[in-house]
Amino acid sequence: MKSILLIFILICASIFSTITFSASHEIKNILLIVAMEEEAAPIIKLLHLSPVSLDPRLPMKAYAGNYSNIKVE
Repeated sequence: MKSILLIFILICASIFSTITFSASHEIKNILLIVAMEEEAAPIIKLLHLSPVSLDPRLPMKAYAGNYSNIKVE
């Protein structure tokens, strides 16, 4: 499980380091979906994401922020 998370973090790091392909294909938003809270915690910490308010009846948690001028949700 930890190796999968590490691979995911490395992929995210490589995406963020080479995010602009050309002026017409610039990535501005990225959505990450992680099923397990334990797996999401290092990503939330790494990207400095903050909690987002959702309907309290929903079971999930959401976080958002900006990383390298890219909106991460």
